[in-house]
Amino acid sequence: MSTEMDIDAPAAAPPPRSKEARTAAGAVAVRSIEGWIVAATHVHEEAGEEDLLELFGEWGGVRNLQMPLDRRTGYVKVRVVFPA
Repeated sequence: MSTEMDIDAPAAAPPPRSKEARTAAGAVAVRSIEGWIVAATHVHEEAGEEDLLELFGEWGGVRNLQMPLDRRTGYVKVRVVFPA
């Protein structure tokens, strides 16, 4: 019986942090010509434009807010554009 311990090799260093904006899931956020675009789904059917402007206004000025109806699901999809 040996009294020596096996030692694991050191773990690989984490990749260097890039300057890209990333989501919690690791998706890269890309700025468009219009600015930063946020898409929101599963919006409550009674939510109005004023409610959404108030909500998204906490993160900065909203340049554009669109609320098209998804024909397939019948729910509203929200598209918010923040200035770049």
